[in-house]
Amino acid sequence: MLNGSSVDYEWAIDNDIQSTTSDNIVLSNLEDGSIIKVKVTSTLSCDNGASDEAIYTVSIITTPTPLLSPVNDTVVCESPGLTLELSSTEGGTIEWMKDNSSIAASSTVLNLTTANESGEYQAGVSIGDCPRVLSNSVLVTINSLPVLDVPSVVSVDKGATVEINASTSIGAVLWSPSTMLSSVDDITPTFLGSEEAGEFIYTILVENGTCSATGQLVISVFEELDIPTSFTPNGDGTNEVWNIPGSNKYPNSSLRIFNRWGQEVYSQLNGYNEPWSGELNGKLLPVGTYYYILDLGAPNDPRSLNGTVTIVR
Repeated sequence: MLNGSSVDYEWAIDNDIQSTTSDNIVLSNLEDGSIIKVKVTSTLSCDNGASDEAIYTVSIITTPTPLLSPVNDTVVCESPGLTLELSSTEGGTIEWMKDNSSIAASSTVLNLTTANESGEYQAGVSIGDCPRVLSNSVLVTINSLPVLDVPSVVSVDKGATVEINASTSIGAVLWSPSTMLSSVDDITPTFLGSEEAGEFIYTILVENGTCSATGQLVISVFEELDIPTSFTPNGDGTNEVWNIPGSNKYPNSSLRIFNRWGQEVYSQLNGYNEPWSGELNGKLLPVGTYYYILDLGAPNDPRSLNGTVTIVR
């Protein structure tokens, strides 16, 4: 093999003689399978023009530009999140990047499910010793899902106001309808009261970008019961029994009355149909204070009321 500075080099690409005679050559636009020949000839007279030749076959490795999909910038919610998929990798080594920094992922699929994974994503593919080829970049925005906590039922007496104790982790609030609410965009509005008993149904919508949560609230307005605190079973024909005005609206109510020692002296189920006369087993009870528990037993009014009633003579 000839070497040294006293030699000439003749390069040929697919039998096309190149103009350079130096010991190296820069080649471009080669095709897979191209034949490179280099002939080295001595310029020394003593070598009588001796020469040597080397032949190289070109094997070209191409790295196609990988495609990241979805290709457009995307805004999603945490659930279900977003899957980035890389195609045209040709079995190369994959490097994922978020905001130009490498992340620990090497498969063709990247699943994003939390808001803190928002950012600009790109992937690079390397094959053999060839330079890394970058994919397109995609800006991903992942919005948090609002976590909404709203009571299912709020009970209030007729004419009374009450603050709705709801909460949300994030997002803009909208209550509907607006009837009898102090605000429709406050998470804790005040129910301004109704002079009519019944149920009032409200819907709440909380939005954070494209993500939302909904809830429903029932406000039960109760009929106010004016329960007397005493009666006079003394035989004068006036106020002889313990009447409770409005109790006839609660046919499934139950009433129990106790003396100061906790002994039950009266009970009635399935409505307060026969007002208490202050008797136990047909005998008048002594004057004094007694204690009652009144369970209203209505589906829309499950209150259990308790208090005292005094027998006076």
